[in-house]
Amino acid sequence: MACIRKRRGKWVLDYYDQFGKRHWETCSSKKEAEERLAEVLLEIRAGTFSPARGTMLFKD
Repeated sequence: MACIRKRRGKWVLDYYDQFGKRHWETCSSKKEAEERLAEVLLEIRAGTFSPARGTMLFKD
């Protein structure tokens, strides 16, 4: 399941990966969000998806 919505002036894509973990990303335009979501869904279906990590965990 995935969706694109506008939140606080930015476009947010919200989706679940192949393991059922929820992810969300922000984009500046709806078109950019739609293109990114298409890429992500293709990677998830192919089994090659790996989320980008923007923050470090405490153990790192």
